[in-house]
Amino acid sequence: MKVTMVEDPDVKAREVNVETFKGVANLIGFFQSQAAMNQPVFIVDVLRL
Repeated sequence: MKVTMVEDPDVKAREVNVETFKGVANLIGFFQSQAAMNQPVFIVDVLRL
């Protein structure tokens, strides 16, 4: 997941920590806006499929 976020120019991947436990991904970080938060969430949703 983190690699995909690093490759996305809209995501500040260094500011997002991804933790997974028993198949659940938690994204931890500070975001400038709701839109900035939506992109990492979208990436995680897509990779789960």
